[in-house]
Amino acid sequence: MNSQQKIFKFFLVIFYLFGFVWQQELQAQSVSTYYNFKSDVQYPNVIKADTSGNLYFLNYDINWTPRISKLSANGTLSNIVSGNYYPQTIAPDNAGNVYFTDGSNWPPDIKKVASDGTITTFLSGDYYAQDMTFDSAGNLYFADLFNSPEIKKITPDGNITSFVTGNFYPISMLFDPAGNLFYIDGNSWPPPIQKFTPDGTMSTFVSGNYNPMNFTIDTAGNMYFLDGYNYPSDIKKVAPDGTVTSYVTTGINNANGLTIDKDGNLYFIDELNGQYSIKTIRNPLAPCVLPQPPAAGDTSVCLGSSITISAEGIGEIQWYDAPTGGNLVGSGSSLIIPPISSNTTYYAEAYFCNLSTTRTPVYITVEPIPVLTISGSTTGNDFVKLTASGGVYYSWSGGYSPTTATNTFTNSSTYMVTVTNAEGCSDNASVTVTVNKYGVTENGQLVSDVMTQLSRNGQPNATSFVNKHGKSSSSVPTDGQLNFSVFGTGSACAANAGDLTNLTVPVNQTSSGTKSANALLDWSSWNVLSAAGVSVPNGGDYFAVAASGYFVPEETGNYTFTCEGDDAVDLFINNINVANHYGCHGIAGLGSHIGTIYLEQGTRYSFRARMQENGGGEGIRVFWRKPSESSGWNVYPSEITSN
Repeated sequence: MNSQQKIFKFFLVIFYLFGFVWQQELQAQSVSTYYNFKSDVQYPNVIKADTSGNLYFLNYDINWTPRISKLSANGTLSNIVSGNYYPQTIAPDNAGNVYFTDGSNWPPDIKKVASDGTITTFLSGDYYAQDMTFDSAGNLYFADLFNSPEIKKITPDGNITSFVTGNFYPISMLFDPAGNLFYIDGNSWPPPIQKFTPDGTMSTFVSGNYNPMNFTIDTAGNMYFLDGYNYPSDIKKVAPDGTVTSYVTTGINNANGLTIDKDGNLYFIDELNGQYSIKTIRNPLAPCVLPQPPAAGDTSVCLGSSITISAEGIGEIQWYDAPTGGNLVGSGSSLIIPPISSNTTYYAEAYFCNLSTTRTPVYITVEPIPVLTISGSTTGNDFVKLTASGGVYYSWSGGYSPTTATNTFTNSSTYMVTVTNAEGCSDNASVTVTVNKYGVTENGQLVSDVMTQLSRNGQPNATSFVNKHGKSSSSVPTDGQLNFSVFGTGSACAANAGDLTNLTVPVNQTSSGTKSANALLDWSSWNVLSAAGVSVPNGGDYFAVAASGYFVPEETGNYTFTCEGDDAVDLFINNINVANHYGCHGIAGLGSHIGTIYLEQGTRYSFRARMQENGGGEGIRVFWRKPSESSGWNVYPSEITSN
């Protein structure tokens, strides 16, 4: 080989080595997806790496409960802090422990999460740790903002001293391998990066048209910071001598957090269109380990519906229609599946560091749609009762029982009902209801201002009412009973009849039935009513009772009624408010609130007595005198009937 050939070979080797280094630097600046999050990870931020290659970050669950999550080097995601804590910053040490500032207390204290998951209080008192970091000797440093800004030092034995004081606002702190402390000073704009040497010298390390939001330092003393001065943010590199260069300018969307692991790989959290992920700039000399297959769960979908399936894991996730080979049908953590009619399986594969994992199957089970049927007459007098079937859960657009299968309607309209089966699939239909108003609901309550008297042949203005069996009132014996309905009311004081009506609507009804007139018209404690077999809600507070039926007088003339109670009470006969005592009060003596009405012997009149209880004592007492009586008060069951 001659001298020219030797020179050419020398420069060829130099060129090759230069190209190799240049290529490695380019590869180091290439952004790739390290981990895709599913939707149960909300707003991840403040990412930190420990010496074992694990990543820690703050985030919220789907209920916006704050927590700290750990992503192990092999791709296992777990939560190490969740529940009655409000983590605000993270600092892992070299022994596998994680420290965090807990904002659920004031002042916030510092808690320690041991490697076995045990959480203890590390520091409490008049401190407010804005950020924390460790030096190589295991001393903890934190920016204390409780009184005046300063950086405090805690030795492993718990001794606390002031380390740096001054007019600054430390946002993020780190040590380099030489023992220099760096922090971003949020007290100035643009915020500079300050340097504090072991001998106590303070100097500005980075300043100018930069907005450092987070920074990290590698083992060679190079600093990297996320620069938000421009949008989108980029990553700058600062050499140990303070020289600033652009390191990454593409592949970043909405970044936060920046950290570096033991192998020199950079990580940051990124967001695009509401989808969060951890991005990485890999060190090309770092070892490449095959990650675990993506984590994904089986799911189900209603027949003919679309669904989005998701997976999470290290690397870029790709979706296929077969366990091996097959067609690539999508990429990313989520895949939208068009409407399907049969059980289907898709497969998620992760691609990272030029390696592909095995595929994780995601089974999609197609659930049947319920068959909705509606039974019952859609036309009725005063009310219409319909029953839906075909599912487990029901939802009507109106009526007195909109969440049950059987619903009662008192107004003519078109109603929608949705039925849902145990698998969560639904069907719906509409039904047109026609209600003829005659004035009485199924429980005997008045629903109009006029009671129409009908003969057994349906002629209006007759002298007697006709029951549901078509018999006239004069031919039906009384049974001494009344229908009752009990309602939950909440705290209230009925000031008039309208208020009491609003408290006794069927939608608030908790129980109903039939009991003797004596039991329903004369009681002064909910325990007495309960002992008679009437279920009372709310422990004897915030309820109402309506007793309804018919009054069949045994004499003709003026009947006198007394209506007393605790709290509001009233009595209606033939839709006339005969006696009442509204408002919140105790039970007055018999005869305190009276009314008189002319009644004819043998004629059936609608009868309704109501009471409403707010709190304290409770009860109702409805008594009367016949026209032939001039004194005394009685309940005559022979003049009361439930039908």
